[in-house]
Amino acid sequence: MAASDVGVARDLVERLGGRFSVEMGISVERGPREVDRWFLAATLFGTRISWPIVERTFAVLTSAGVRTIADAGRRTWGELVGLLDAGGYARYDERTARRLLELSTVVRERHGRISSLASESDPAAL
Repeated sequence: MAASDVGVARDLVERLGGRFSVEMGISVERGPREVDRWFLAATLFGTRISWPIVERTFAVLTSAGVRTIADAGRRTWGELVGLLDAGGYARYDERTARRLLELSTVVRERHGRISSLASESDPAAL
């Protein structure tokens, strides 16, 4: 990404009022664990669902100890479906639970944790 692209991105974030990560209590600047938390939250945004439901579902998952994709991978599909339902994902619960489990496997097998991608030397891999 060129320096001018970074500037454009920063201007856009500022103009729009900030980042969802900050609103959700995630500070990616604090280190790898926070980057991993943001990946879980960002994955929830991958479904056509409203911001309040994503926020509520992330809070439900966090309260249940599912704070990262790796944490999701240590749960059963049924447990994840129940947590997603509790957050309001009733229509997308089964598909999202499956996606979380698949992502946890891919991340674990290829990278160990999602935050390790930041050290990838190949931008295409990232």
